[in-house]
Amino acid sequence: MAKPKKSSSARVALKLSKLTVAQKAAQMSSLADAYDANPALFPSPPVTSAALRTGAASLLAKEKSAKDARQASMVATSERDDAELVADASLTQSADFVQLVSKGDATVITKSSLEIKGAPVRMKSPPGAPQNLSATTGAKLGEAKLKYTKPAGTQTFTVQCTATPTDETSWKTILSTQKTTPLVTGVASGRMWFRIAASGAQGQGPWSDPATCIVP
Repeated sequence: MAKPKKSSSARVALKLSKLTVAQKAAQMSSLADAYDANPALFPSPPVTSAALRTGAASLLAKEKSAKDARQASMVATSERDDAELVADASLTQSADFVQLVSKGDATVITKSSLEIKGAPVRMKSPPGAPQNLSATTGAKLGEAKLKYTKPAGTQTFTVQCTATPTDETSWKTILSTQKTTPLVTGVASGRMWFRIAASGAQGQGPWSDPATCIVP
């Protein structure tokens, strides 16, 4: 049987977009093993076998931390939703009670602190946190595109960003806008985190959950 001809035009197939985190870590470890087993074939690699193994271990550890955080978040969200259902039931029962004892007297209803149906809504507190924040990479250097929903009573939004979201002092205001789909510019390149707060007649509300993207 003839030996297959050696080809000098073969190309490496990496296919990173199709690999899971675990598969990427396994590939890094396999590559490190191959470097160590064949030093003559792979002299002075730009990423050493030791660095590959360290990177693989770090990736798996971060994946576990992220998974644990997602599970904890799901539990906390479920508990919040249950508490909100209880609050809704309490408010509904209380509103029925006020309606009953007021006998339709607007003055009595007002004294209960509840709104009167059909009357203009008076915001008693700042707007809630904007929801569903997403951040995507912009087309130009220093750009990112944001999108979020508008809470009731919002007049303006404040946009902040940081490269270290766990450091509260690192968040910097970069934009004040009335838009819910702003394009932010002049942002430092690399992975950046963004958060939004809505302001109304009663002041600024809480910050949204942060969202992240790679800024070119």
